[in-house]
Amino acid sequence: MKEIKYIPLSEAAGLTPYSAEYLSLLACKKRLRAVRRQGSWHTTPEWVQAYLESVPQKSEAAEPTSPDG
Repeated sequence: MKEIKYIPLSEAAGLTPYSAEYLSLLACKKRLRAVRRQGSWHTTPEWVQAYLESVPQKSEAAEPTSPDG
């Protein structure tokens, strides 16, 4: 069985455009998969990637749609 490599959210923030504080909020709201270890949130690079793939990127969300469809 593969061992899970947990990283603190401060390290995970370097993999995202988000701060560690925002990642903590996402973990509390169960939007980012994470576990509490020694009193602080930890996640994995794979879980961070899964979250990033699940949310629309700003450039995609901000693109206007043409009325022609």
